[in-house]
Amino acid sequence: MADVKKTDGSSAAVEGGATTVKSIFIYPIKSCKGISVSKAPLSSTGFVWDRQWVVINSKGRGYTQRVEPKLALVRVELPLEAFSLGWKPNNSSYLVVRAPGMAELKVSLTKPGLRKTPNTTKNMAEDRPYGMSAATTAAGGSPTVKSIFIYPIKSCKGIFVNKAPISPTGFVWDRHWVVINSKGRGCTQRVEPKLALVQVELPLEAFSLGWKPNNSSYLVVRAPGVDELKVSLTKPGLPSDGVSVWDWSGSALDEGDEAAKWFTNFLGKPSRLVRFNEESETRPTDPQYAFGFNVKFPDAFPYLLISEPSLDAVNEQLKEPVSINRFRPNIYVSGCEPFAEDLWKQIKINELTFQGVMLCPRTYYQSRTQGSEPTETMMKFRSSKALEVDTTTTQFKGRVYLGQMMVCEDKTNKGKIVSVGDIIKVENV
Repeated sequence: MADVKKTDGSSAAVEGGATTVKSIFIYPIKSCKGISVSKAPLSSTGFVWDRQWVVINSKGRGYTQRVEPKLALVRVELPLEAFSLGWKPNNSSYLVVRAPGMAELKVSLTKPGLRKTPNTTKNMAEDRPYGMSAATTAAGGSPTVKSIFIYPIKSCKGIFVNKAPISPTGFVWDRHWVVINSKGRGCTQRVEPKLALVQVELPLEAFSLGWKPNNSSYLVVRAPGVDELKVSLTKPGLPSDGVSVWDWSGSALDEGDEAAKWFTNFLGKPSRLVRFNEESETRPTDPQYAFGFNVKFPDAFPYLLISEPSLDAVNEQLKEPVSINRFRPNIYVSGCEPFAEDLWKQIKINELTFQGVMLCPRTYYQSRTQGSEPTETMMKFRSSKALEVDTTTTQFKGRVYLGQMMVCEDKTNKGKIVSVGDIIKVENV
């Protein structure tokens, strides 16, 4: 029997040097709300009554909050005596199930259910045949690339492209520039929400394989109430030391006083635009999650992949739907089950192998620029607690998650390209 130890005061356990069990949680129905109990008998499969039930779909596959987020709203109740040693249910013993807007459901703990055929209830994370996953079985086909987004200047608006060449640090031109403050610190929408209004444009041919800029090639920057800014793609900037983005610091190429004046006037504080210095600098990804990879100015990893069904599932829970622009993916996918990308450990796009690194923790800057949603609602079914994400070794605590951050395993990826319409082959979940 596991039992919560009582102490005379909140600090008694600390002073006595002993660690105590603070809480015990039982989840009778998989992915529904749990029950806090003061004691729990052990069985050969875990705590008694824990995950004893699961909701299945028409194909017998077990549901989780990844594909059915509304399960997070389902509360369950068992008789208090159900957690006493040796207790046996009787004809008046029920599992009680409640959810908003629904009449309560009572499930007898003694009435035997009808037997289901063995192996018809599979959890989404179970092994599947090579190349198959929840993504490919949902609609009877393979998921595909629906859209590709490039964000030339960190935290500014993205560009939709039909194809994007791959580089060792991500898509070509992605997060190539960053706006810095007077201390050289990279600005994001978290601290400069007006960056969300800045539109950028590159020549269409900039996304063709082997393209090189010439003297008439520019990054064009626009924002409400200010003249457009043109930044030469060939004119080399002057090195600027002391530039920092998160934990990285180094040298970058300053794009000059005209660009600095433009961003200073728009943001209302001293600012400069700098370009990543590929000749002298590298910025490694966190080796705890992806060793041996580099990026330019994204937050953490080269690629973020989100599926359209996942966004649809989020929007179903919101009073006002949000667009995919709020989540800033590079690769937007269709043709899979909601949140299927949570499980993608390895995929292949156009013979390029991508590895899933970690679920993407959403920061709260969206709330600061555009209200408390969708973060507030997503906390109910996409938090680390709801998804059972291990946050003991990460700085990403108290966040919500959407999308899979990825790296491209093909180090010699020159001449490779990802295009809208490419089929995604899920190789490992």
